[in-house]
Amino acid sequence: MQSKLETSVKSITEFNFFFFPIVGKQAGGSAPKFTGKPAIRMLGSGVIFEVRVTGDPAPTATWYKGDTEVKDGGRYKISSQFNGSEYVLILEISSVTVEDGGAYKVTAKNSQGSSNANLNLNLEGKPSVKKNMV
Repeated sequence: MQSKLETSVKSITEFNFFFFPIVGKQAGGSAPKFTGKPAIRMLGSGVIFEVRVTGDPAPTATWYKGDTEVKDGGRYKISSQFNGSEYVLILEISSVTVEDGGAYKVTAKNSQGSSNANLNLNLEGKPSVKKNMV
C-alpha cells in the first residue's frame, strides 16, 4: 500500500525585501532590487516560486529553506530568465509534500550588493491511500 499526499498552496503569509550594499561598488552598475511581490503557484503536483529583480551586472540567486541552501537537482530546479528589463528567479519543487511547507528565502547578489526576499509557504492536504494491485 502506498500513501499519496495531495497538497495545495494555502497562502503566502509573508514577504520581505532587504537591501545590503557591498563596499567597493563598480561604477555604472546597480545592486539587485526586487521589483514586485513574489509569486507562488501550483503546477500539477509541484510548486513554482518566482521573484523579479533588476541589477547590473546580472544577479545570481541562492535559495534557502529555513537556514539550509536549496541545491539544483532531484525535486528542485533552480533557473533564471531575463525578459529584457528584469530577471525572473525561479525555484521549482516537484512532487510537493506537506514537509515542503515553511520559510523560504532567496538572495539575489552581484558585485554591487545583495537583496533578500522571504516567503512562507503554507500547505494543507489530505492523505489519500492507493492500493497496489498484484
